[in-house]
Amino acid sequence: MRFNSRELAALAQQDKNKFDKEGVLLIKERQEGIFRKGESYVERLFRLRGNLLFYFKTKEPQSEVIGLFVMERYVVELDSEEEIPYSFVLVFEGVERVIQLAAGGERERDRWIESLHIASYECMKMQLESLREQLWQRTGRDPIDNPEPTELPSTCTEEGSETNEPLLEMCVSCDGLPCETNGQQPNTFVSVAVLTPPEQDWSAHAHTEIIERNANPCYLTTVSFVDTHTVTLSMRLKLVVYNVKERMTNTMAQIGCVLFTIKDLLTTPGYRLRLPLNSLDLQDKGNVTVMAWHNGPQLEWQGLEMTGSIQTEVLGADSSVVNAALPLPSRNVTKRVDMLRPLYDHIITRTYRFPTNSGEELSTYEYLGESKLTFLLPVQLLKLWVSEEKDRLKQLQELGELKSKLEVTRNRLMQNASDTVKRYTSMHSGYLRLTGAPFKPSVKKSHKEVEFAPTNLHLQRMWVHNEDKEKYKFVDIVPGACYDVMTFGAFTAFTQKYKHGGLRRQLRHSADGCTTLMSVTALLNRISAMRTAVNSYCEAVCRAAIHADSADLNNSSAALVDKTRQLIQVCEDPLVERGMTSWHRNRLQKATSADPQARLTNHVAPSGGGGLSEESWKWSGTDFVKSPTEEPWEMTRLNTEASLVCVMSEVELLLQGGCDSADHRSTKWLEALSPHVIKLQSCVEVTCQRARSCLSFISVQESGSNVALMHSIKYRRDVVFAQALTCATTAVMTKLRRSMTDEVFLRQLFQIGVLLEFESLVSCYGDEMGMLEDMEVGVTDLSHVVFKVTQASKPDDVMPVVTGSRSGYIVHLPVPEHMFLLLPRELQQGHAIKVIPVIFSIGINEQATIAERFGDMSVQEAVNIDSYKRLYAYYEKFVEIIGEPEGDKTSAMSLEQLIRHLHINVMSKKNKNVEVLHLAAEVCRALNGVRLTSCKSGKDRTAMSVTLEQVQLLQREHDLASHVFMHALACMRSEGVRRENAQKNTGSRKYAFNSLQLLSMPRLYRPPNGTYGNVQS
Repeated sequence: MRFNSRELAALAQQDKNKFDKEGVLLIKERQEGIFRKGESYVERLFRLRGNLLFYFKTKEPQSEVIGLFVMERYVVELDSEEEIPYSFVLVFEGVERVIQLAAGGERERDRWIESLHIASYECMKMQLESLREQLWQRTGRDPIDNPEPTELPSTCTEEGSETNEPLLEMCVSCDGLPCETNGQQPNTFVSVAVLTPPEQDWSAHAHTEIIERNANPCYLTTVSFVDTHTVTLSMRLKLVVYNVKERMTNTMAQIGCVLFTIKDLLTTPGYRLRLPLNSLDLQDKGNVTVMAWHNGPQLEWQGLEMTGSIQTEVLGADSSVVNAALPLPSRNVTKRVDMLRPLYDHIITRTYRFPTNSGEELSTYEYLGESKLTFLLPVQLLKLWVSEEKDRLKQLQELGELKSKLEVTRNRLMQNASDTVKRYTSMHSGYLRLTGAPFKPSVKKSHKEVEFAPTNLHLQRMWVHNEDKEKYKFVDIVPGACYDVMTFGAFTAFTQKYKHGGLRRQLRHSADGCTTLMSVTALLNRISAMRTAVNSYCEAVCRAAIHADSADLNNSSAALVDKTRQLIQVCEDPLVERGMTSWHRNRLQKATSADPQARLTNHVAPSGGGGLSEESWKWSGTDFVKSPTEEPWEMTRLNTEASLVCVMSEVELLLQGGCDSADHRSTKWLEALSPHVIKLQSCVEVTCQRARSCLSFISVQESGSNVALMHSIKYRRDVVFAQALTCATTAVMTKLRRSMTDEVFLRQLFQIGVLLEFESLVSCYGDEMGMLEDMEVGVTDLSHVVFKVTQASKPDDVMPVVTGSRSGYIVHLPVPEHMFLLLPRELQQGHAIKVIPVIFSIGINEQATIAERFGDMSVQEAVNIDSYKRLYAYYEKFVEIIGEPEGDKTSAMSLEQLIRHLHINVMSKKNKNVEVLHLAAEVCRALNGVRLTSCKSGKDRTAMSVTLEQVQLLQREHDLASHVFMHALACMRSEGVRRENAQKNTGSRKYAFNSLQLLSMPRLYRPPNGTYGNVQS
């Protein structure tokens, strides 16, 4: 406990009438000296105020205060030993020493015992509860209908009404508030309670932020009313102004209050009401000013329409006065949350009103929503991976038994594939059984059953509205500037820990055996994709024949030729040839005849004697001849080429001859082409299967002693990628839906791709180093993903669909028809949208300080440099294809200058150089990119980052008044939606920071007092 000696001494020496009890008592104390040792009673002056018992050096009030007893958890009783007359003792809980006191007489002793007995807070609380219960029994109602708050509750509006938008808002300011006794100005906030007749109890509704050391505060947080069904003109509002004595403990005292109705507010000129504060001591405590505005073109108040003015016959006001100065014109804001609902649940709203340097006002809205895709995409990926592992298992089985160590490796690989199928199938079923909100809180980041889902995935959106600067011609377009950031916990396999580091380190350790394996995997995926494409074009050729469509048949056959020859060319890769030779040399037995891959020639033993071997002889047409049991690899490819030539020759004959009727031509074409197409498909299948077997054997050869490591890496990579893809898909879908009218962005999508800029705040120390290594690989793997926009089959069908394999994924993004028609023709035709992911990481906590002084920062530096190179390449393409962005008058630097400054900061060795993050975010927004921010849990450091970015955007893009920058920052952190995010994750509205962390964090990343504490994150 901290002892504030000066303040307590000043309290002890106040006037006598401010104390509950005062007098001279004897206290037994230990005496120290040359001639005096032991304990004796000494006369001292004692003063009792509340639960504080002061005692002085002498019996004079002017003497020095030398001690204090806090009268809590104690017992007062008579002294059983009674060394001197009229003595009594204080026994404190948990303290061995007994405090022995004595009075001058029996009556005086009894009075002291009585006063001390009721001095504790617990006793006063019991008395209050007893009196409260008695009054309740007599009057039938609770006498304390609006008790003083012990902590600041949430003021965020959560989804629940039809529009979930503030239809009526008001801002509050005070002036002339009294100062403290020491002359310091108060730390105040305003609590708002509402009461609608005939109800009799006040209900807490909202409160403002705390403004420190200001007797004339102007609060930035606005008070919102969402539902007009519960807000009436007769509704009473009670505004109570509190002085917060101590923010960490929320110790506060009431200064005064004001009462008024909605009707009082809306009948004043300009919707501006100024009232004096009413205090309990009837002294002047200052004034409160309330200013209101309504949103939407039309509001109804119990059947009364308000369309920018108030009905004078109802409210009894002069219409010219009411219409004179509306603070903000009514505006349509109902679409803001409607835009979010298809992809987000549990949307939380917070509203503010900020001044600008030019004297205008910015209405600012914060939104926070949970992504509906949190569990959806991991389910789809698990299903794809199960199918891929089953295919892998089949390939290994079809290799047949191999020699010595290769057989051991093959069995281990088959066992790993089988285990993966079982594990992923179980997880897939587990995700399907999940109920409730699609949300993984940070306290569950170590739970294996949900490890494929991203942690704490949310959209943070800020909408800024300035009526005086923004003029809109179309009422369908929601006015205002919108800024989005996806927030989440780091992409990492938290349950697998970091004993051997993260993915980046593990992949480097296994790099020696990975080069060939990566080439094998790439070839396998290309062969699989081409086989699918060839089959698809074969079907297209048959469809064209059925419809007797010459043009379609010509185009389909040309595409078939091109794709088949590409497949043959891939199968001529030296790696396939090498695999074929090695496989034949290391097989102990051929695959069974039931195995279609081996494509064994059917052998027929002659009925005559001789016992010819089925495995060594075949019928040539005239006699049995010695022959290999499997046709040469070169012959397999030639057969495929010959089948393709047959198909093309038949197509040319059909296209050249046709004067027949359409029906006859259809039947004739199909009958002529079908045998050749079927033969081609059969040859392609044999070619693909043999090539896959060769490559599978190479993978067995190369795995060797790395089987366990590669299996662990694959599982870890799957976990990280599932989290990364879910976040990226959510962000891209949100950006696409918000930018349907942005022609530059839509053209940019199919010409150069979408830029994803990830911001990481984890350090290069301890487990967070492994998290950064995981996340860097996860972000890089997103470059193997492409998006395609499709038209939704149903209006409510907005969920994406993932196809592909580990080598590459296609994410299909459905949009409603009215949005699909706004897209460029290229996107409507299925043009793929490439993903260009970059990640910039700067640690800001105390672990980052340790890493910078004693650790290794090379990973962070390498990640930032690599990302800068990719970002610069994207910038060059952007300028080349789209053109240099138009200069923004509010921006201090052009895009070219921003890129140059980013390069300088990335290459510098400055500690905690958060300027890298700020510049990267600004460049991303200038390039129409998508912003994503994370830390370990996406909760605390992320909250500091996104709130700082929002205030910087207000300052840079909307001329936020410079003198309220820090006030606005503290306001968003203390009263904004990020406090609700902390509550959802940990059950506490405090950020999980301690004093050591705050000392090491950059100044602009520190939370306000009273908003942080030791919380499990």
